[in-house]
Amino acid sequence: VKTIGNYCFYGCSLIKKVTISNSESIGQYAFANCNNLRMADINAETIQKNCFNNSEKLSWISLGANVKSIEASAFEKTAISNIGIKATTPPAASVSTFSSISKVNTTIYVPQGTISLYQKAEGWKEFLFIEEGQLPEYVSPVPESTVEPIPGGQNDVLIISGNLTGATIKSINANSSIKKLDLSNAKIVLDNKNAYY
Repeated sequence: VKTIGNYCFYGCSLIKKVTISNSESIGQYAFANCNNLRMADINAETIQKNCFNNSEKLSWISLGANVKSIEASAFEKTAISNIGIKATTPPAASVSTFSSISKVNTTIYVPQGTISLYQKAEGWKEFLFIEEGQLPEYVSPVPESTVEPIPGGQNDVLIISGNLTGATIKSINANSSIKKLDLSNAKIVLDNKNAYY
């Protein structure tokens, strides 16, 4: 595929993985708002602005040796935590290319002997963790767990079941009517009013 046009797969909820080899360009908003997209393996010369914007589950990207330019907000509002880059010359990027991505919780993996180039390059130097080496394999997310009150009564018992390893439960208000909380194999951290898991 030579080019992927603007808005080509915009909002497509069926896409979980994107692999693009030896393309010239991926258009604006081409994969934006793809709410189930989790990983992307890209080797296109230009990734245009807002290309993956608001694909909130996208956490893992591999950028091939042919990637030369990544435009503004291309990966804005994603969950990227690992980026692997094969280009020995840092692709042109700006501060806004990865806007809203944590620069302290994301690791950039670059080719051997290029770390100093990336540490000085616009759009890349903002990342705290830049390492030489291979991008780790993608790890599938933990399956969804369930949260449900026991039938009958006043929702005074809450059971959270399923695989909770690595799962996030945002908060449960301590002032609720819950009297018993069953959290097998969960890690609990308490603050003043809420329990976080």
